[in-house]
Amino acid sequence: MAIIRCPECGHSVSEKAPTCPNCGVEIAGKITVCPDCGNAFFKEYGVCPHCKNDSSVVDDGENVQAIVHDDNSQDENIVSETSDAPENDAAPALPANNGQHEKKKGKTVLIVSFIIAVVIVGACFFLYYQAVSNKEESEYEYALKSSDPMILQNYLNNFKDAPQEHIDIIKEHLQKLSLEDVEWNDAVVNGTKSALNNYLNKYPDTPHKLEIMDKIDSIDWIQATNINTIEAYQSYADNHYDGAHYDEAMLALKNIKSNEVKPTDVQFVKSIFHNFFVAINSKDESSLIADVCDNMTLLGKENASKNDVIAFMYKLYKPEIKSMLWTLGNDYDIQKKTVEDGQFEFTVNFSAIQRVDGYDNKTTNNKYRINANINANGKISDFEMAIINE
Repeated sequence: MAIIRCPECGHSVSEKAPTCPNCGVEIAGKITVCPDCGNAFFKEYGVCPHCKNDSSVVDDGENVQAIVHDDNSQDENIVSETSDAPENDAAPALPANNGQHEKKKGKTVLIVSFIIAVVIVGACFFLYYQAVSNKEESEYEYALKSSDPMILQNYLNNFKDAPQEHIDIIKEHLQKLSLEDVEWNDAVVNGTKSALNNYLNKYPDTPHKLEIMDKIDSIDWIQATNINTIEAYQSYADNHYDGAHYDEAMLALKNIKSNEVKPTDVQFVKSIFHNFFVAINSKDESSLIADVCDNMTLLGKENASKNDVIAFMYKLYKPEIKSMLWTLGNDYDIQKKTVEDGQFEFTVNFSAIQRVDGYDNKTTNNKYRINANINANGKISDFEMAIINE
């Protein structure tokens, strides 16, 4: 039967004792001894809080088509100038008077020439009218598909003799565009996601569609960064898989997930502070400074040394104090931060009860709030405590 130090209060006790006679914690079956440093600790820790020996740790657990517009399909209206000139070669027999015959022949040539000229002028006029008509039709179709008010106004200015139906339709289209433009300005001034979505729902073919999507993307990203949670970044990534900030969202997700506090992190942090306060209970200087930095912030004092930590412990033991027992609450709030690949810092907040037994046989209990930091090397780098008045 071996005599060990109680892991809770530091007093000597038999390893077979059911409980510690000083603090009442269970001993038999609950304690193990580290094979490396010889210190006793609770089996549930798995890792020796004194030397961090983990050799016995058990882990719980679009085809672009060229459209050939054959304007020769105007049929070229190949004016088959069928020389229907009724020049029936059967001219009446000329009288013997040769001069009179020549006069009649001259008139015939003049008439034929005039008819040919009229036919040519008519054909040219027809072709010109056809060309103008085709151009108007083409410009009308182009303006009808456009959302640029300037193109519509140019049509009205250039084709004042266009069919009234075309003019009325283009004017109506221009009026709608003017209204759409006013509503677009209102949506931009409003600047909210709902205003932009309402405009897009009303005008799904608007030329501002890409601009609207960019604005909504930016609004959702700002919201995700303000919330700064896994759910917020995941929602942005799901709704904006081609968004401008997709890669940033995925990186933020990775960082947050890597900073999630795991059960092993909780156990590690608890063991650090358990060891620290047990050392205070037993006035064990070496154990007290084992898990603190060479230079730390202690109760607001920067660059405090390990000797300062030891002095702090003895200040707790005022002359009237016979013994002291610290017990830690189970209300740990632990925040984890990645500082380098595979290395983390912890910010810790928890409560602790100080039981003080005086030489006057009086016992008092004081409750404290502990705020501390553990650096990437696993050492306490900042330690603050404040009494809680209840």
